[in-house]
Amino acid sequence: MRNLPRRYPFVTLVIAALLITVLELILRDSIGRPPQYTIVDLGTLGGDESAVNAINGLGEVVGTSTIESGDHHAFIWCNGTMKDLGTLGGKRATLTASTTRAE
Repeated sequence: MRNLPRRYPFVTLVIAALLITVLELILRDSIGRPPQYTIVDLGTLGGDESAVNAINGLGEVVGTSTIESGDHHAFIWCNGTMKDLGTLGGKRATLTASTTRAE
């Protein structure tokens, strides 16, 4: 490997400083920027409250929401619509996870 000429140390320092600055700017833009989020009011299934338990990679949201009677029904929210999944016969149900696979 060829040695850098000793007669241009200032130029070598300037080039190294420029490279470090460019790398810092690139890294700051790619990993230093905080993630961007959007808060969306999902609403309820007619009751007073809802709670999210999971969001999958497709943006589908699952959780529980009250209905008018006060019972808690499981829901899935997808493409701006909350779908009531009901219960298994009781007064409370919730979903705690969702996959990105079509099942």
